[in-house]
Formats: sequence, structure tokens, C-alpha cells
Amino acid sequence: MMISGDGFFITSKAGQQLYTRAGAFDMDAAGRLVSPDGGILQGWSAANGAVNLGGPVGPIALSPNTTSAAVATTKASLDGNLPSDAAVGPAWSARSRCTTPTAPPAA
Repeated sequence: MMISGDGFFITSKAGQQLYTRAGAFDMDAAGRLVSPDGGILQGWSAANGAVNLGGPVGPIALSPNTTSAAVATTKASLDGNLPSDAAVGPAWSARSRCTTPTAPPAA
């Protein structure tokens, strides 16, 4: 996962709340999202579709059987930066086609 803008993920490890911007979480045997160092991702629970942002945070657990319908990506953009001393010149553009394989590559 990633955070856009300011903010941090909250994890809990050995009774301490820790903050990180690294979003490399895996699911443990209990369905909790955990960081590589074993911190358990924290967040607010929803009740009847409403999230109480003033309530305490707790472990985020997901059922391994939870699914959602796939939605095709229809548009993407790419932005970049140039060095301030880059030469002024004509604009550059390119077209690209992205595809998703339907089967894993052969070993």
C-alpha cells in the first residue's frame, strides 16, 4: 500500500504504537496485516458502514475469503521532473499499450 501526501501507517509491536510510511504489509495466519518487522497494522473499524475516527485504533484483520469485483483500468498517467538546467526543446510524447497476462509465464 502507499500513502499519498502527508501521513503515516500506524503499527503495533510489543505494546508500542509505531509510525511508518513503508506499505509492505503481508497477511499473517490470523488475517492481520503485518509489516516485515512484525508490526500489526492499526486502523479504525467500521460499524454499519460508518467509521468512528474518534475511537481507538485496533488491528486490521481481513478474511482470506473476502473478494470484490474486478474493475478494468481505463486510463493512466505518468508525470516526471526534469533538471532545472535541462535544455529547452521540443515536446516529447509516446504512446504505450499495457496488457495484463492471462496466465503466468512458463518456467
